Amino acid sequence: MSPPRSRTIWAEDRLRHAIVSGELAPGERVLIEPLAQAWDLSATPLREALRTLAGEGLVVLDAQRGARIAPVSEQELTEVYELRLIVEPLAFRLSVLASDEAWVDRLDVAWAALQTAHAARPSSPLDLEPAHTEFHFALVANCGSDALLRLVSVLATQALRFRTLAAHARPGGNRRSLAEHRRLHDLARRGEADDGAQLLAEHLSWPLIAFGGGVLERVAERLAALDPSLAVAGLESLAVRSGSRGRSPA
Repeated sequence: MSPPRSRTIWAEDRLRHAIVSGELAPGERVLIEPLAQAWDLSATPLREALRTLAGEGLVVLDAQRGARIAPVSEQELTEVYELRLIVEPLAFRLSVLASDEAWVDRLDVAWAALQTAHAARPSSPLDLEPAHTEFHFALVANCGSDALLRLVSVLATQALRFRTLAAHARPGGNRRSLAEHRRLHDLARRGEADDGAQLLAEHLSWPLIAFGGGVLERVAERLAALDPSLAVAGLESLAVRSGSRGRSPA
């Protein structure tokens, strides 16, 4: 029987925070019984939380070695940001192109909360939470795809680990972060989908600079291979074939 959902959610949130903050270090083994006792939990909701966070890429489950915090590596950084830089600007553009009053109102509320968080002079990306995550989610919330939003959410959680580790090297610090968030809000409200998507990609990418080693250049090179026109051409070709020949077998 599953534990009460509220306890499981609390365990997920607490474990997620412990991982992204570095309280539980990359590669560290998760000792369920001591951790459950420290957090005043039974072991069951903690085990449920570990399974959920394994699905988010934050925990590695091994039948022989048990649960461990997922390692932080240059390869993981590259993979997370490759996907994030494809998915999140796309979701932003779709949201802006489908803009309506309800979405703009949601965006304004999220922006007001984020301004308040920035005003408290955060010393870590975690100090901006949950306002930061909610603002970024509001930017893309009107994209019209639940699957896309789930992917955005998972990648944002994984990226928070890198942002926290690289916070000391954030160009311009809190002042630049605030200015970029303000401009993203303004561009979204004005319906400037392309300029906003470009700024969003730049805004998301700063941890790639902090980690050095040519990561930024490698991600840019790999993304340059992406050609959405090929997918569009394939769909158009299929539409023509379907229209002229009827339904084709899969």
